[in-house]
Amino acid sequence: PHATRHTQRSRAQSYDWGPAMDELFFSPGALGMTGILKGDDGSEIVRLEQLLWVLDGPLLCEAITGVVWSKYVEILEDDKSKELAFQRQTQLARFFGGQISLFAKLCMGRSYNCIAWMEQAYPYSMLVSMCQSPYVPHIFRAACCDLVKSLYLDRYPQLVNCGRPALPEQLWVYEVVRKDVDLTTMPVIRDLSLSKPGSLLEFKIPPSHRLANDPDPMLSFNNGLKFFLLRKLTNDFVGNFGSGALVYSQKNLNLLAGSVTGLISSLLQFGFQSTHEKIKGLLSCLVLLLDGRVDFEGYDPDHGVPVPFEPPSARYELTSNSSTVTDIKSSVISVLMGVADLRASFRLAKLLHIFKSYLDPKGSDHAMGTQLLKHHHCLEIGEQYTGDLHEKLSRDFESLFIEGDGLALDLGKLSGRDIDTVLLDCLMYEDDKLFAAALALLDRTFGQRRTLIKAIGQVILLHQSSIPVFDNVASMIADLGYLMFLLRSSEVWGVSSKISGDFDDEKYSQCLDCFDKLKTYLYAQSSRKRDIKVAGPLTRGNSTNQMLSNSGRRILPDPVETKYEVSDSTVNKNEVPGHSTAGDDGPNEQHQNILRALSLHSALIAGLNINYNISFEAISSPENKIKSRNNLLDCLRSNVDVLVDFVRGNSENQLIVFKQLPRLKKLLGKLSLPDWPKDFPEDLKGQVRQEPKLDADGVIIECLRNNEYLCAEKIPRSLFEIFGQLLEQEADPSTSPLLQFFEIGCVPLELAQYRNQQSTIEVLLSDRLPRVKACVQSIVGIGELCVAPERICQLLSKTIAQGNATVAGVLQAGVITMEAVLTTLSTRVVEVYKKAEMLSGEASLVGAVRTMLLEDEYAKALIYFVSLQLSVLVIDPKLYRRDIIWIILEMGLGPILRGYLSLDKGPQKQLQHMASAALTVARIIIRGAQEAGLRDRIEKHIDVIKEDTEASILQSCEDIYKLDYLDEEIMQVAKKAAATISPELSLDQAEITNADGNVAFRPGASWPSDERGPTYASDPMSALGYFNQALNANPYIQSLLLKRCFAF
Repeated sequence: PHATRHTQRSRAQSYDWGPAMDELFFSPGALGMTGILKGDDGSEIVRLEQLLWVLDGPLLCEAITGVVWSKYVEILEDDKSKELAFQRQTQLARFFGGQISLFAKLCMGRSYNCIAWMEQAYPYSMLVSMCQSPYVPHIFRAACCDLVKSLYLDRYPQLVNCGRPALPEQLWVYEVVRKDVDLTTMPVIRDLSLSKPGSLLEFKIPPSHRLANDPDPMLSFNNGLKFFLLRKLTNDFVGNFGSGALVYSQKNLNLLAGSVTGLISSLLQFGFQSTHEKIKGLLSCLVLLLDGRVDFEGYDPDHGVPVPFEPPSARYELTSNSSTVTDIKSSVISVLMGVADLRASFRLAKLLHIFKSYLDPKGSDHAMGTQLLKHHHCLEIGEQYTGDLHEKLSRDFESLFIEGDGLALDLGKLSGRDIDTVLLDCLMYEDDKLFAAALALLDRTFGQRRTLIKAIGQVILLHQSSIPVFDNVASMIADLGYLMFLLRSSEVWGVSSKISGDFDDEKYSQCLDCFDKLKTYLYAQSSRKRDIKVAGPLTRGNSTNQMLSNSGRRILPDPVETKYEVSDSTVNKNEVPGHSTAGDDGPNEQHQNILRALSLHSALIAGLNINYNISFEAISSPENKIKSRNNLLDCLRSNVDVLVDFVRGNSENQLIVFKQLPRLKKLLGKLSLPDWPKDFPEDLKGQVRQEPKLDADGVIIECLRNNEYLCAEKIPRSLFEIFGQLLEQEADPSTSPLLQFFEIGCVPLELAQYRNQQSTIEVLLSDRLPRVKACVQSIVGIGELCVAPERICQLLSKTIAQGNATVAGVLQAGVITMEAVLTTLSTRVVEVYKKAEMLSGEASLVGAVRTMLLEDEYAKALIYFVSLQLSVLVIDPKLYRRDIIWIILEMGLGPILRGYLSLDKGPQKQLQHMASAALTVARIIIRGAQEAGLRDRIEKHIDVIKEDTEASILQSCEDIYKLDYLDEEIMQVAKKAAATISPELSLDQAEITNADGNVAFRPGASWPSDERGPTYASDPMSALGYFNQALNANPYIQSLLLKRCFAF
């Protein structure tokens, strides 16, 4: 009944409406309408078709009024009152259509406040029938399609990629042993067939889902039939297009077709077209709209025939009518790309099942498991592989494209059309969006094999579905989807107002609980064991015997019956549980990768948009405004904290999140104060605080840490200025964690970034930042010394690291000169001596000085900084005559080196950069004095420099060179220093022993040969790595990749 009986109601109607009147619009009687009904509340009701037909009179006049349009026009011309009523009705109809379009845009992007209000006025079934009715104008039906999409389809619990984090999926489960887990709710390696339900990804709400028992059927409906009415509507519309010819002049019909194809794309994206039969039935008609060779320029109403383009190439031109047509074609290509994504995911599942069959000892292909190991071993030792794996793997791989279900999902097979030719035709249109879409699909078509190989290379494989904290993968996927919903609907549950309703404390708690679970999971130990026996080592002589047992069966055990362990020597670091470049106390990198595969970053990035001051824009009490701000801040703060741990030490996650730098910059610094309402009580304003700030700066810093690419290519100059301004706000900049940004930017890992070094020094010495500048200059005795001068010294060292003479020259031209730093260092050394004399007796003075120098972070930082200055800058020979130089040598460098050598192995490795700097400073001083002819100075301090005593610097060089566990860098520094002090002594010729008295092999010397081959991890995760190796090294597959290449 809704197809012919839509209504327009109002209690405020006028028979003589005009501007500034209380009534909203004309009454039905004033518009000359008939068939008016009375509602229970006394309102007048008319059919929607009767109101709206005036928007498309030539098409609908006869169907609604019983009079042909030409005759009706004559009637209007003869009766001015009817003409006035017609104009008023047209005005009202346009207003109503504009309302629908406005409501669609208000709800677009999952605006849940608007959705909550609009769904009360526009039930789903009513909107569908409005879209369906042939007696409603095309332009209005198009608006209704847009509204039903924004209001009911594009909202939670519908999620893109058919509810999965990505297509093809990146996280897979090798096997599921538990009986309480639904296999269809997670990516499990199993045998799939298009004839079986669930083989293609589809929408599903499992019983464990949070909305499974929700009283609202739009939320709890649990399968792909949820939008059956919409799917039937769209399929019928496309099916009724006949040959698929589009007429450019029929703009309203084309607008409707564009909205319908947009609905089809969304239905596919959310998993409501996910069976082979549905897709095939859809594409057979839909592709007809893509083929522009049958399109027409206009329609001749006199003869009832379409008008072709003349010349035919005119259809490619950009005109006022072409945009609606090219939008349709772009939407159709979007649908085809969605099908390609489903196809890629299906083929990946099939390929992973082939891989699993190679490992199954009971399967017919179990011999290939041994061949995988043999192939991997050949790659490791550089030998040519000669087994059967290449041929078998290439046949299995190619079968996914040329036969069976894999071929059935080819776009040409599904549509029955030559898609490639049609796409090439689309490239000719003067429309950038259509050109880009067609080119992308062509590349996808000719790159199917490449896409599959890339996809399996990105797979993270879990042995079983159970995981820490979240219990199982399906629960984690559901929780992350729900977290996305909570973060995008925070303006609903986090605000108390007339629009949002009361606070939803349950959702607030659920949001924080999910963040707590994520933090716990990020630091949880992997459930994968690492202490079980692995397959024995392989050598050139016994590789076959090691891979095969005495019975001839391969050594890979049955994954169902065996616990697996991993050898650190064979497993990629991304697979090793607990590995993190952030250090031993950092997040679990395997868990970071799993969360990335599940697209956690999408939810966290959405959470950055939380407006914690939004309640001050709503109508609510002051107390509720403050509560809302605090609640939303709690969630945003937790969101940012999880983001810090998500990127820490993980280069791939860093690249993803750093793209959101514009959003992160908005969250830097103190919290934003709201725009105070006029009536907001002054005594409550004090409860709205700007501290503690969000850790957005921590996110940026952790994105850059150890990431040379981002530091070299992606840090804008303005970011240094922003962090400088933030540093200026600190009470003492030297204690601020913000200094890490500048340190990491200058030297993120190994290579110094000269551009960043220059930017850093410009900020640190800027007159616009007086507090920062004063803090920096205080390290050389100008003004009051900052609290942590060692941190400033360390930062300045970063700015001139690896020989940046430009920055060193800037410092030398100012107050932080080499002479000033040396003077400060000598003063510091003397202060340490005086303090040691006060705290210890004369007998223990030497030991106390050594200990105190090693514990003095400022002194150590000064030594390192001045070593870089001496290495970069030109030194005035007069400097070697100054007493400060020799005070540093005798009272500072000598004792600190002996103190260093007295440490244990661990601290020695940690402080070797300091020891290397001390040796460098000593070498430069001694060499400079030698070149300046200062024999008297050298002789005066010969006992510290060269005397055959434990305390001499030469002896320290020899002792350091004996420590074989130190880095090569410090070894070479010790060697150079020794050669400077005593040219006749060559440490290379001496028999160097380590701390245990054993021969120490220096870097570059011949090490004893290790006959052991690689140790193979007998578990599916490592075997998948071997499988990827075999795919990428397969000559047959690589030949196919070269042939299947699309290029101009």
